[in-house]
Amino acid sequence: MELETKTFDPEDDGIPMQKDDTAVVLRPNFNEDGTWDTTVHVNAVMMPTEKLEKADADYLTEVTYALVACFNLMNTDPEFAYKVGEELSKMNIDEGFSKDPTKSNVIQLSQWTKTEGNA
Repeated sequence: MELETKTFDPEDDGIPMQKDDTAVVLRPNFNEDGTWDTTVHVNAVMMPTEKLEKADADYLTEVTYALVACFNLMNTDPEFAYKVGEELSKMNIDEGFSKDPTKSNVIQLSQWTKTEGNA
C-alpha cells in the first residue's frame, strides 16, 4: 500500500481525482462565527468507473465504506482508537510515513491515543 499526502489548491490544481478513484472526504463543520466546531461530516466519494470491472469497483466501494466505519469506531470504541493510535505511531507520521517503526523509547501520541488523565 502506498500512502501519499498532498496539499493542493482546487483553483490552481483542480480536483486531483480521476475516473475509477474512490476517496474518503472529511468536511469540517463550522459555528455561526466561522470557527470549527471540532466535528466533521465523513463522505465517501466514488468517481465514475472507466477501467474497473463492476465487481472490482464494488470491492473498492466496500473498502471506502469500511474506512468510514473505522472513523466512527475511532470515536466510539476506545480499544479500536488505541489500536489506531499504535498503528499511527508505527507509521512515523512526522517522518513522512516511514515503513520502519521508530527505534527510540519515545511513545508517540496522536489524537487517537487513549490516555488516562490529561495528556
